[in-house]
Amino acid sequence: MKTRIIATLLAFGLLTHAKVTESILSIDSVGVSRNTNSIFIETKESIPQTNCSVKKLLRVNLSDPAASHILSIAIAAQSQEKQITVIYENNECMASGTAIRALKVFSDK
Repeated sequence: MKTRIIATLLAFGLLTHAKVTESILSIDSVGVSRNTNSIFIETKESIPQTNCSVKKLLRVNLSDPAASHILSIAIAAQSQEKQITVIYENNECMASGTAIRALKVFSDK
C-alpha cells in the first residue's frame, strides 16, 4: 500500500526533488523593470549555487502577491546596509536572474 501511494505521488509530480538554497547576501541596488515586469535586486556577492546566467541578480515577478512586500523589505535592508537572507531554487531563473521564493532581513544580533 505504501509503495502504491508513493508511486501515485511520483506519477502526479507531487514529490519533486528541487535543490533549494538559502544564502546571506548584501544588496548593491534595488529596482523595478517594466521590460521584464519584475523587481530586481543586484547583490554585491555572487549568488551561490545558482544556474542562472547573471550571478549577482535576484528577481521577483511583479504579479507575485508578495512582490510589494519583497520590494519594501529589500529597500529597507539596502537603506540600513543590512544583509538579506534569500531562499531560491538553483535552477529557477527569471530574465537571467535567480527567482527568489523568500526574503528576510538578516539580523546581526
